[in-house]
Amino acid sequence: RSIQTNCNASGSINSGFSPSKTFTTLARLENGVTTNNNSFNVYPNPASDQATIVFSSDKEEAYTIHLIDITGRVVFDCNEPSVIGDNQFQLNLSELTKGIYIVILQNRDTLLQSKIVVQ
Repeated sequence: RSIQTNCNASGSINSGFSPSKTFTTLARLENGVTTNNNSFNVYPNPASDQATIVFSSDKEEAYTIHLIDITGRVVFDCNEPSVIGDNQFQLNLSELTKGIYIVILQNRDTLLQSKIVVQ
């Protein structure tokens, strides 16, 4: 894949395309569902005070949840154990500023992400 940087809002000034690079990701996230048989969802979306993170795991292992604001700052971070099967985590959003955040769910093998809007 090639990338290009737009240097202004209209996209009329840009860096040109980079040389092509090939890379592999561990999982693909599409509409909250990954193609590697793990499911991952954050609801309700948009949310106000609380959101629920649900995912499936095929093994017991540690996982990390990161919540990142649009500036890239980590506003929430925790480590939890997963169980085989369905897992659920309640995310308290009551102290957050309204805006768009990225929820990242990560274990040793997989990194999944989803956008959430806090109203």
